[in-house]
Amino acid sequence: LGKSEWANGWSPDDFELLCPGGERAPVTEWEKCNLGLIPPNIVMTRSVIATKIYDFLMKSQEHFGVSSDSEFQLFQSHDYGERDLLFKDSTKCLTHATHLNYMDILGDEFFDLAQSVFSCTDSGNPLCFVTIWKCVKHGTTDKI
Repeated sequence: LGKSEWANGWSPDDFELLCPGGERAPVTEWEKCNLGLIPPNIVMTRSVIATKIYDFLMKSQEHFGVSSDSEFQLFQSHDYGERDLLFKDSTKCLTHATHLNYMDILGDEFFDLAQSVFSCTDSGNPLCFVTIWKCVKHGTTDKI
Protein backbone atom coordinates (compact mmCIF):
# COMPACT_ATOMS: atom_id res chain seq x y z
CA LEU A 1 0.00 0.00 0.00
CA GLY A 2 2.87 2.37 0.70
CA LYS A 3 3.65 2.88 -2.99
CA SER A 4 0.05 3.52 -4.04
CA GLU A 5 -0.83 7.20 -3.98
CA TRP A 6 -4.48 6.55 -3.10
CA ALA A 7 -3.36 4.60 -0.02
CA ASN A 8 -1.23 7.29 1.62
CA GLY A 9 -1.87 7.17 5.34
CA TRP A 10 -3.57 3.75 5.20
CA SER A 11 -2.23 0.35 6.23
CA PRO A 12 -3.51 -3.16 5.46
CA ASP A 13 -5.05 -3.21 8.94
CA ASP A 14 -7.43 -0.44 7.81
CA PHE A 15 -9.10 -2.82 5.32
CA GLU A 16 -11.17 -5.98 5.58
CA LEU A 17 -12.32 -8.63 3.16
CA LEU A 18 -15.99 -9.55 2.95
CA CYS A 19 -16.22 -13.33 2.84
CA PRO A 20 -18.98 -15.24 1.02
CA GLY A 21 -20.49 -16.47 4.30
CA GLY A 22 -20.89 -12.92 5.61
CA GLU A 23 -17.88 -12.93 7.92
CA ARG A 24 -14.99 -10.50 7.60
CA ALA A 25 -11.28 -11.25 7.46
CA PRO A 26 -7.95 -9.39 7.31
CA VAL A 27 -6.66 -8.80 3.77
CA THR A 28 -3.87 -11.30 4.44
CA GLU A 29 -6.49 -14.09 4.41
CA TRP A 30 -7.41 -13.58 0.76
CA GLU A 31 -6.83 -17.26 -0.08
CA LYS A 32 -9.62 -18.37 2.28
CA CYS A 33 -11.88 -15.32 1.95
CA ASN A 34 -12.65 -14.23 -1.60
CA LEU A 35 -15.55 -13.99 -4.02
CA GLY A 36 -14.04 -16.47 -6.44
CA LEU A 37 -11.06 -17.44 -8.51
CA ILE A 38 -9.87 -15.90 -11.75
CA PRO A 39 -8.93 -18.68 -14.19
CA PRO A 40 -5.12 -18.99 -14.37
CA ASN A 41 -5.01 -18.27 -18.10
CA ILE A 42 -6.74 -14.88 -17.76
CA VAL A 43 -5.37 -11.46 -16.79
CA MET A 44 -8.22 -9.36 -15.34
CA THR A 45 -8.14 -5.65 -14.54
CA ARG A 46 -10.45 -2.70 -14.03
CA SER A 47 -11.91 -1.47 -17.29
CA VAL A 48 -10.52 2.05 -16.79
CA ILE A 49 -6.94 0.77 -17.00
CA ALA A 50 -7.44 -2.16 -19.38
CA THR A 51 -5.78 -0.39 -22.32
CA LYS A 52 -2.71 0.54 -20.25
CA ILE A 53 -2.36 -3.01 -18.95
CA TYR A 54 -2.84 -4.48 -22.42
CA ASP A 55 -0.20 -2.14 -23.90
CA PHE A 56 2.20 -2.95 -21.06
CA LEU A 57 1.77 -6.70 -21.51
CA MET A 58 2.16 -6.53 -25.30
CA LYS A 59 5.36 -4.45 -24.99
CA SER A 60 6.66 -6.80 -22.29
CA GLN A 61 5.96 -9.77 -24.53
CA GLU A 62 7.72 -8.06 -27.43
CA HIS A 63 10.86 -7.40 -25.38
CA PHE A 64 10.87 -10.48 -23.12
CA GLY A 65 8.75 -13.10 -24.91
CA VAL A 66 9.66 -16.41 -26.52
CA SER A 67 11.23 -14.84 -29.62
CA SER A 68 13.29 -12.37 -27.57
CA ASP A 69 17.00 -12.81 -26.95
CA SER A 70 16.72 -10.97 -23.63
CA GLU A 71 18.31 -12.51 -20.54
CA PHE A 72 14.95 -12.13 -18.77
CA GLN A 73 12.22 -14.32 -20.23
CA LEU A 74 8.61 -13.44 -19.42
CA PHE A 75 7.37 -17.00 -19.79
CA GLN A 76 10.25 -18.89 -18.15
CA SER A 77 10.74 -19.25 -14.40
CA HIS A 78 13.37 -21.99 -14.08
CA ASP A 79 16.22 -19.45 -13.79
CA TYR A 80 14.57 -18.28 -10.56
CA GLY A 81 14.29 -21.73 -9.02
CA GLU A 82 10.53 -21.86 -9.47
CA ARG A 83 7.97 -22.54 -12.15
CA ASP A 84 4.96 -20.64 -13.48
CA LEU A 85 5.87 -17.42 -11.61
CA LEU A 86 4.27 -14.73 -13.78
CA PHE A 87 2.66 -16.93 -16.41
CA LYS A 88 2.71 -20.66 -17.02
CA ASP A 89 6.11 -21.64 -18.37
CA SER A 90 4.35 -23.33 -21.28
CA THR A 91 2.93 -19.96 -22.45
CA LYS A 92 3.97 -19.04 -25.99
CA CYS A 93 2.26 -15.65 -26.29
CA LEU A 94 -0.44 -13.43 -24.84
CA THR A 95 -3.48 -12.53 -26.88
CA HIS A 96 -6.35 -10.11 -26.42
CA ALA A 97 -9.47 -11.80 -25.09
CA THR A 98 -12.16 -9.42 -26.31
CA HIS A 99 -14.00 -12.44 -27.71
CA LEU A 100 -14.59 -13.67 -24.14
CA ASN A 101 -17.42 -12.45 -21.94
CA TYR A 102 -16.14 -11.59 -18.46
CA MET A 103 -19.37 -12.90 -16.90
CA ASP A 104 -18.70 -16.31 -18.46
CA ILE A 105 -15.08 -16.23 -17.27
CA LEU A 106 -15.93 -15.44 -13.64
CA GLY A 107 -19.12 -17.51 -13.38
CA ASP A 108 -22.58 -17.00 -11.93
CA GLU A 109 -21.56 -17.60 -8.31
CA PHE A 110 -19.01 -14.77 -8.44
CA PHE A 111 -21.53 -12.35 -9.91
CA ASP A 112 -24.29 -13.33 -7.50
CA LEU A 113 -21.95 -12.65 -4.57
CA ALA A 114 -20.61 -9.41 -6.05
CA GLN A 115 -24.10 -8.17 -6.85
CA SER A 116 -25.28 -8.91 -3.30
CA VAL A 117 -22.42 -6.82 -1.89
CA PHE A 118 -23.04 -3.83 -4.13
CA SER A 119 -26.86 -3.92 -4.12
CA CYS A 120 -27.53 -4.22 -0.39
CA THR A 121 -31.30 -4.29 -0.71
CA ASP A 122 -31.77 -7.53 1.25
CA SER A 123 -31.41 -6.81 4.96
CA GLY A 124 -31.04 -10.56 5.58
CA ASN A 125 -28.03 -10.76 3.29
CA PRO A 126 -24.92 -11.47 5.41
CA LEU A 127 -22.73 -9.63 2.90
CA CYS A 128 -24.86 -6.50 2.96
CA PHE A 129 -23.44 -3.68 5.02
CA VAL A 130 -24.00 0.05 5.02
CA THR A 131 -21.78 2.59 6.68
CA ILE A 132 -22.95 6.19 6.68
CA TRP A 133 -20.37 8.94 7.01
CA LYS A 134 -21.15 12.52 7.78
CA CYS A 135 -18.79 15.43 7.35
CA VAL A 136 -18.00 17.56 10.33
CA LYS A 137 -15.85 20.65 10.68
CA HIS A 138 -12.63 20.96 8.70
CA GLY A 139 -12.79 17.75 6.69
CA THR A 140 -12.90 15.15 9.44
CA THR A 141 -15.48 12.38 9.33
CA ASP A 142 -17.51 10.59 11.93
CA LYS A 143 -19.30 7.29 11.45
CA ILE A 144 -22.97 7.27 12.40
